[in-house]
Amino acid sequence: MPDGPSTDCNGIARDSERPSTVLIFDGYYATMGGNQSYICMLLAAGGGRRWRPVLVCPGEGRLAEAARAAGGEVHVVPQPRQLDRRREEIAADGVIDRVCTALALLSYNFRLLSLFRRLRPDVVQCHSTRNALMAGIAAWLTGIPMVLFVKGAMDTPLYDRVAVWLARRTVFLTEALKPDWLMPRIARSPADYPILPIGIDFSRADDAESRVAEAPPPGLVLEAGTVNFAFAGWLVPGKGVHVLIEAFARAVARCPACRLHILGASDDNAYVHQLHELVRRLVPANTIRFLGWRKDVLDVLAAVDSLVLPSFSEGVPRSIVEAMAFGKPVIATAVGGVPALLGDGAFGIVVAPDDSVALADALVRVASEPQLRIALGQKARAEARSRYGFDSHLSALWSTLDSACRKQTAITTN
Repeated sequence: MPDGPSTDCNGIARDSERPSTVLIFDGYYATMGGNQSYICMLLAAGGGRRWRPVLVCPGEGRLAEAARAAGGEVHVVPQPRQLDRRREEIAADGVIDRVCTALALLSYNFRLLSLFRRLRPDVVQCHSTRNALMAGIAAWLTGIPMVLFVKGAMDTPLYDRVAVWLARRTVFLTEALKPDWLMPRIARSPADYPILPIGIDFSRADDAESRVAEAPPPGLVLEAGTVNFAFAGWLVPGKGVHVLIEAFARAVARCPACRLHILGASDDNAYVHQLHELVRRLVPANTIRFLGWRKDVLDVLAAVDSLVLPSFSEGVPRSIVEAMAFGKPVIATAVGGVPALLGDGAFGIVVAPDDSVALADALVRVASEPQLRIALGQKARAEARSRYGFDSHLSALWSTLDSACRKQTAITTN
């Protein structure tokens, strides 16, 4: 590395002037959620003289498109059809299908081997257990250290243990995401399980605020005298959008000025149909609008009054920190790292998951108490901008990757 030894992680001599390469693998190629936006931010940042980020994904889609638009280098290695399914579908597999999925995982790792050997990355970076299983064996076989980023609940104990075993460093966005079964290992080697807070590029938020001050985002209808809430995320049952619609139906009956804008796409057509049916049955016309997947999600967050995230499971949602950076009060469920982000209610309103009554009460409070909106928003903005800067995040990230390389070098030399 430029400021370290002139060998790569396998002890092979290398050009000390070239940046080290971090190969970011992400299997969620069809969508643009928080992780995918973050990857594009890393590719756009470029790593400077120190690191060169490269994306590898298993298909063409929104992620590859956005990554190239950010100026990133992208390699697509197609995956077996058995792996190209949603988590819920894989979880419902019988014994034979699970064996087939395991073999497909192994097969895909071998597909990655030639690319890894050609690119010779210094580190492989994965943002979920699934990604670690899809790329971690290839990294292990080629002697490349893998860094696993845990951004959500570790709720698949067997697979999670395998992913952690394959990783040289397992990084958590918050202490709340560290599972109990891992605590003995963390106690023995805390440096292998660091905390890396989320990072936000505030210049992008400032640009969005400037654009919205000139004109609202295209297609976003903001009626005078209304209070506008937004949901931004993947439209799947785990995000609790159905609970939000039920809660909004209660809230708009008490506070007719409420409006809800739902941003996001889905590959679950049955669930999307269910959401539209709920809206048709429960709420007055034109009070809920589906805006689909938007590239200008930051502009929408800057324009509305509040973000709502009713998930059943989360890690540390980027959308919450972005809304906080705009000074928007956030209503979210007490899952994963959300309570810590919102200061247990100091910077937003935290409710229990799957509780449409409590969520409705929170919506009504935010809609009917402008002083509460202002107070929570001011505190949220100050908190986000003091704690979650992208430059400090990048500095900590590069140091984490450096330490993974040093550990691999020590293992290889010994």
